Amino acid sequence: MQVPRTPFTLHIQHTPSREEKEEQRALALKSKGNELMSGFRFSEALGVYSEALDALPLISEQLKSQLFGNRALCLIKLGEYSKAIQDCDVALNLDSHYVKALLRRALCSEKLEEFSQARKGLFSWNRSHDLQISNESSS
Repeated sequence: MQVPRTPFTLHIQHTPSREEKEEQRALALKSKGNELMSGFRFSEALGVYSEALDALPLISEQLKSQLFGNRALCLIKLGEYSKAIQDCDVALNLDSHYVKALLRRALCSEKLEEFSQARKGLFSWNRSHDLQISNESSS
């Protein structure tokens, strides 16, 4: 007697790595922080972005840069310009072409009346912006 063949489907489940889980959690926290920012709840957003940075060391450098940039924006809204510059510097160390961080750092320097630093930041933005335009036109 022959055993009838039945079609079967093999389901392979991908188990996310620790890095992938942390990246997903960081993205969720970033989204939550963004919602708080749009609701003008800057102190709470600052805490959420800080939580993502402190608790999730395995996230990508690009996401870390964005979180530091977002945290810098919270600090700007709270009038903490020196601390915001520090976060912008970290963001730029992670991604030297992060234009928002360049502009935020220049804004903070202006608010602190460090005009030569503000000018330097805008020059960096201008150079970065020119690089992006030339890259876009060459592709």
